[in-house]
Amino acid sequence: MDYSKCKNCGATYKFDPASGNLKCIKCGSEIVLENNANFRMHDIDMKAPILDKNEEPHAVHLKCINCGSEFESTDTSMSITCMYCGSNVVQDLDISSRRPDGVIPFTFVKEDARQKFLDGLQKKRFIPNAMKRGDVPLEIDSIYIPAFKFTCDTTSNYDGKIYEDYEDADGDKHRNYRHISGALTTVTDNILIECSKFLDQTTLNGIRPFNLNQCYKFDDGFIMGYSVEFYNRQMGEIRDIAVKGVERDVRSKILSRYHYDGVSYLNVDTKYNRSAYAHLILPTYRVKYQFGKKSYYTFMNGQTGKVGSNVPRSGAKIFWTVLGILGIVGAIVGAIVAALTK
Repeated sequence: MDYSKCKNCGATYKFDPASGNLKCIKCGSEIVLENNANFRMHDIDMKAPILDKNEEPHAVHLKCINCGSEFESTDTSMSITCMYCGSNVVQDLDISSRRPDGVIPFTFVKEDARQKFLDGLQKKRFIPNAMKRGDVPLEIDSIYIPAFKFTCDTTSNYDGKIYEDYEDADGDKHRNYRHISGALTTVTDNILIECSKFLDQTTLNGIRPFNLNQCYKFDDGFIMGYSVEFYNRQMGEIRDIAVKGVERDVRSKILSRYHYDGVSYLNVDTKYNRSAYAHLILPTYRVKYQFGKKSYYTFMNGQTGKVGSNVPRSGAKIFWTVLGILGIVGAIVGAIVAALTK
């Protein structure tokens, strides 16, 4: 669909998180976007070799839909900023094999992101008061970051040895070993692999979960006015990371069947009955600020407002908290010793 210009006034459109539609930045007229949850899932063999092709950035000819300027770019983003007027330019994604399958739209605008970030800080411990009050200037950017969602139907045969520790009536410690074996059929659909140059997997996990029930089939309209990044890994590497995630999930589900204190060994042979993936783009806000002598980049979930973990900590708050805990422990120990010596 052509989103280049407003049919009423000729201005540009921008995605509006409040309505979930495109809205003209001048007259406010809207284009309704279809919330189609049936985005494409691609079948994939989780074991067979994948021959990746090196995809080097190449020059793309662009024309700004706002000012009409023409230029070329080798930027690795799917939407970039016009060097002449500052508007966001959406590339012709049909020329790229990296067109997303699905998108989780932003649910709040950049103007509200600052307050949501400060609200998120209130839920964290040991945050300096200056940060909580919002005394520190914040630079906030909205970025759709790329990720891959995997769904795997597996059957796993396993055998292993677990143990439980216990004390007998005389206080002697013993360890009881037990052999385990069986089969587990399960579906793992919570594997989400980041493929961004801006954040790593730990950072992504820190702002999860994303509500995948609100993931829609990709449409250019959802990214109008926003920056979007191409994924920066090859499919073979992405798939191998997903396999490790599935294997961790399978092992966890197997061990959840038993009560144990430790695992001597666990051998698991997993067969993939059916596997599929989808290339998604996820809404994030990147918050940049300076606190003390250190610069911070903290990510926030653009759907839920959850704030990531890379935040400043107050040394004084940590010190007094630890001191208070030690004081309480000391008082308890002192009371016990006094009671025993009476």
